Amino acid sequence: MERIDRYDVDPAGTSMDEGIRLGLSEVEKCPTAGRLSQVLVLTDGETSGETVCRQLAEEAAEKKIHLTVMGIGTEWNASLLKDLARLAEGKWYYIDESEKEGVERIFLQEFGHLAAAGFTNVEMHLTPVKDVKVKRVRQVVPEIKELPFIEPDDRHLIASLGTLEKDKASRYILDLSLPKRPDGNYVLLQLEISYDLGNGRRETTGKVPLQIQYTEAGQGYINAEVARHIDEVQIYELNKNLQQAIALNDKGEAQRVAETIGQEDDAGPAGSSGTEHRRPRVQENAAGCGRCSAAGRGNAVAQLGELVSGEW
Repeated sequence: MERIDRYDVDPAGTSMDEGIRLGLSEVEKCPTAGRLSQVLVLTDGETSGETVCRQLAEEAAEKKIHLTVMGIGTEWNASLLKDLARLAEGKWYYIDESEKEGVERIFLQEFGHLAAAGFTNVEMHLTPVKDVKVKRVRQVVPEIKELPFIEPDDRHLIASLGTLEKDKASRYILDLSLPKRPDGNYVLLQLEISYDLGNGRRETTGKVPLQIQYTEAGQGYINAEVARHIDEVQIYELNKNLQQAIALNDKGEAQRVAETIGQEDDAGPAGSSGTEHRRPRVQENAAGCGRCSAAGRGNAVAQLGELVSGEW
């Protein structure tokens, strides 16, 4: 922090692309198997070269270098910072210009995350059975964000989870499209987590079957924790839509979304009252790295070391 304080700053303008490029080049000078690489970027204004910034963030992700982007004050482009964090599988922060200790606090926090890292380059591999479609993969703990996935082979999807800490749980929701089926137990997909432990070798949990039971006999069990995460995701997406409407000065859409958020709050958490919908019951299946159960609106929550299902 003392070295940063001694830097001279050119007040003429902001060129974040040049800063990111220099940061990446410095990190790449010390390539080592199992090394965690992260670049912290600070900005206090609108920058030139936004397209180049996004390209550099994509390159960083390909090289397994994560970006932490911090916007100080109110003059920076929030949309750009969010894009950079998403593209580089990193994080973004807002720091109030009156919060003098904000930058140091985030630096220490990010260095703490690096020191606590236990699993690097973590990937979730999904192999759905025929007629089961994976629509989206979301992280819900410790923060909500959508995770893009690729499909290198037929019915083999890979979502990058980045770096996971040793003593900090991460949870994920899988949004699945399920076919109609007769009563009975069915495997929806095979789930596997692969990761690096810092020794240069790739490790894996082995494949874990995610199962579900179809039944017409009454209402199935609703996992309250998963229902809460689903509610949080819905509110998160509504808030994102509200911010977009406000940014576009679309007053009608902003009012509609705000009213919907109010209705969601009034309705209470999902699963708090019964319905007559067809619901599969949860079946526990001890396998692989923990337990795996499934139920719920095509949603399942997965956690490294523990697989927990959702409600349908």
